[in-house]
Amino acid sequence: MFMSQGSQIEIDLIESVLPTCCPAPCADEEAVDLLRSSVIEGFERAIDLGVPPLQALTYILDWVSDEMARVKAAPVSAST
Repeated sequence: MFMSQGSQIEIDLIESVLPTCCPAPCADEEAVDLLRSSVIEGFERAIDLGVPPLQALTYILDWVSDEMARVKAAPVSAST
């Protein structure tokens, strides 16, 4: 992704808002709610911090993509 000189600061701000994983294993419904609230809160906080909306959306979509890849690669627990 093309990054401007100030974008590393923006990336750091957004990464501080968005979690890197669920704090504990959770049900599908809980995971959906956690993801939804993280995306909304992260976007709103980025806007409040002055990140341009399209830039914030780009970072959030990258984060969602990374999370989807992480979840897909995670071993499935036999207890679920």
